[in-house]
Amino acid sequence: MRSCARLFALRPVRGDRVRHCSFLFAWTLFLLALAMGALAQNPPTREGKLVGTVELLPSVGLVGDWRVAGVTVRVTETTWVDQDHGAVAVGALVKVEGSWLSDHSLHALSVKVLANPGAVSPPRGWKEFAVIKLQPTGSAPAGAEGVALLRVLAAEGGGLREDFKVGVERLLGRRWYEVYNDEVHAGSLLTNDAGEGHLFLSTAAVPGAEPFPPGLSPLLQRQRVEVRDGSTVVLTGRLADAQWVGDGHPQREYLAVAPLQTPAGSVLGLGVAEVKESKESFTLAAFSLPPHAPVTVVVDGQRLATVVTHAQGHLHVIFTTQPTGEQLPLPEELRPVASWQRLELRTTAGELLASGEFSQIARPGTATAPGQVRRWLGRPPR
Repeated sequence: MRSCARLFALRPVRGDRVRHCSFLFAWTLFLLALAMGALAQNPPTREGKLVGTVELLPSVGLVGDWRVAGVTVRVTETTWVDQDHGAVAVGALVKVEGSWLSDHSLHALSVKVLANPGAVSPPRGWKEFAVIKLQPTGSAPAGAEGVALLRVLAAEGGGLREDFKVGVERLLGRRWYEVYNDEVHAGSLLTNDAGEGHLFLSTAAVPGAEPFPPGLSPLLQRQRVEVRDGSTVVLTGRLADAQWVGDGHPQREYLAVAPLQTPAGSVLGLGVAEVKESKESFTLAAFSLPPHAPVTVVVDGQRLATVVTHAQGHLHVIFTTQPTGEQLPLPEELRPVASWQRLELRTTAGELLASGEFSQIARPGTATAPGQVRRWLGRPPR
């Protein structure tokens, strides 16, 4: 009897549990249905960026649907519109950042005017800088890679200066490759024995730069960079996937070195450009220079600073965005250091003492002078 009583007493509890579990299961299904419905009405968005020419604007004001490079851009009251470099107008070149919607339109969080067809003088020090990672195609040699650097900045005397730089690694050695931006032929580059090569174009008369093809401008309106071996594309990248330099940097870690050689071919020093997290720095070490002499440091045709050598003719100086002690500040107008191509040391009268081209190092790290100079170049000349 006790057993039967216990069994009988348990039955209602067991039934409550079943009903309770059924209720939880039904409630879970209901919440899941609600979540799926909400997801269908509000699909997850993905970050979107677009650079192109404004083709259509709302009839009144800026709020409404724009058309930029064939894409519908939805501008709202909360969209930040930056017109520091020119007014919004049909024909203006703009950069849009926001999120892609399900109808393939772009919800704009910010719109920045990069250039305007009217007479606009950009403020001193203004620049736009983008880094495009070039990916290998199936026709590229194993391990091939590259990078394209696009920069538009305020030129001396007004107007805009445009720079276009391409660097490649691990392509076929001692071979000519053609560089195209969209279908515009930008130029040719010759790789060395290791398959590395560089192309540097500028609208300014910058030492080491080749003439800028007229059809390549406006540079930031281009969409695709290709490196071709004859008619075969081996490396390619899109401006839509570029990393933009605003408050940040083109990449979190970067290291490039420029061995300094005299016009006679003697190596007398080294320049090291580095980006590490939020800090940019440039270290310069040189030997066998005139003692107690002023030396002007020039990067891509622009003066960085004039420094004075030690009594023994040595030079060791560090420029950085976060200077401490005897370190010197890195000028904003020359940033980022990842864009640098050529380093020169000149006398105050303009005579060339030494020069070198920056080459990126595969494994970023810290190189300091003078000890690292001997590691890279051997003992300095005496």
